[in-house]
Amino acid sequence: MVWAPSAAMASAFVLLIRLLSAGTTCVGDCDETYNYWEPLHYLLYGFGFQTWCA
Repeated sequence: MVWAPSAAMASAFVLLIRLLSAGTTCVGDCDETYNYWEPLHYLLYGFGFQTWCA
């Protein structure tokens, strides 16, 4: 007989692994993470820095 976890247990395990990964992994490049604030401000308010090529 093969043991198989329930769907709830498998989901909890995957969630735990993802939370541990998010909490321990460093940000490789800050531009990939934080560089959306200026374009978002530019699109919402019409002024600011446009950080991508037009």
